[in-house]
Amino acid sequence: MNVGSPSTPCKVSAADKPMTRIYVGHLRPYITRAQLMQYFCKYGKIEHVFVAKQKDTHASLGFGFVQFADASAVKKVLTSGPHNIRNAELVIRPVREGGTQANDGYEG
Repeated sequence: MNVGSPSTPCKVSAADKPMTRIYVGHLRPYITRAQLMQYFCKYGKIEHVFVAKQKDTHASLGFGFVQFADASAVKKVLTSGPHNIRNAELVIRPVREGGTQANDGYEG
């Protein structure tokens, strides 16, 4: 059996990749990208923070994502909590690479 030979590259499925991103739901309209960054930086190095907004009004859609440099930060976030920013309890879920949540899609 010739496993992993140079002529047959191994593909890693999205389920096998370490999760470095979290979905953050129940964001109140007044919670900013900077506040998310400030809150979650205590868990590890952050690469990117995104707050979903309406294209025309730029109003918050109530959810966002935080991308960490390392999967260990996601583990820390998930094992701690509840997470509250400015009196708003957040919903936190891990996100698999490829854009889907670890449990059933983007729901806020």
